[in-house]
Amino acid sequence: MIVNSEKMLFHKNANRYDLFNNIFSLYGDIIMRKKIIFYGQVQGINFRFTAKTLAKKYNLTGWVENNEDESVTLVAEGAEENIEGLINNLKNCFQDNIENIEEKTEKNDGLIGFEIK
Repeated sequence: MIVNSEKMLFHKNANRYDLFNNIFSLYGDIIMRKKIIFYGQVQGINFRFTAKTLAKKYNLTGWVENNEDESVTLVAEGAEENIEGLINNLKNCFQDNIENIEEKTEKNDGLIGFEIK
């Protein structure tokens, strides 16, 4: 076990979720996870590539994939303000293509990296 000040950062029985939240809490941010589904003409326009590029800019982890119904699902984990920044940036970049957005907060899974599925 490693202890930093009054906070226990790492423990041998901690899972990834606990470790990431402990690390982020040092900087005042708690990791959250959001699942966002974008509807409209969002496939075939570099939406997923742009989402991945922006996710890296905002220090987010997760994934993005095309759905059979021509929507796109994005899952992002990180600080809430960074996730909101990603969503707002995507809305601005693809305002003519996005018709509707569904957002759902989910339990954090401690994802590593960001991938296009």
